[in-house]
Amino acid sequence: MRLLIAGCLALAGMLGTAPSSSAAAVDIREVAEYSGILVPAREAEITPIVSAWRRGVNFVSGQMVKKGDPMFLFHTKPAELRLHLAQAKLEKAEANVGLAELGVLQMTQLAPFDGVMSAPMVRENGWQDISKSGDGGITMAIITQLDPIHLVAELPYDIYAERMRHFGSDQAFIDGLVLLIALPDGTLYPHYGHLVSGGYTFDEDSQKIKVWGEFPNPDHFLRPGFRVTVQSQLNSD
Repeated sequence: MRLLIAGCLALAGMLGTAPSSSAAAVDIREVAEYSGILVPAREAEITPIVSAWRRGVNFVSGQMVKKGDPMFLFHTKPAELRLHLAQAKLEKAEANVGLAELGVLQMTQLAPFDGVMSAPMVRENGWQDISKSGDGGITMAIITQLDPIHLVAELPYDIYAERMRHFGSDQAFIDGLVLLIALPDGTLYPHYGHLVSGGYTFDEDSQKIKVWGEFPNPDHFLRPGFRVTVQSQLNSD
């Protein structure tokens, strides 16, 4: 897992070394630096999948959740009765039994991945009717993945073109660099990152190209919106 970068490539002779506790350990003259901003690697609106009576919201604002954790609970009695009815007519309606079983399972909505929760956008003990939610659905909450985390930055096109001439292809450009993050206090973030896109969007006004990187964030130290300086150097592997 890695973070999104706006990094550019170091001098061709530079060797990759492990991040140290201080930016002084890296020869800045041989490392390209660009500013970037952290963004979520993954984010999802939690929208209802059933029309039912909500009986509970199982998280608070800022809570960390794991994939599969229950977030919203709905009263199951109507779904259970439909299941019992379908089971009584099993010989004639096996398909209805399957649908009814699914309906019972949907009475608890689970986290789709590990992440941090927004504040609940609906209250407990309210009726949920997805038939009246419109095309966009009802947003009940937003979950944001923090590990890995991405970074996006804009690289001057002349530097991007120089790197592309050196590497010859986007994939070689991506594989040929490793990324580091210099934190505002001058220390280096202790995990390497890598490019996930060598050139995403070109802006004709600024003459810059958008690049993306990914960093592991196991301790959730990095957060979306945090502005950092990205250093890139040749991958020694």
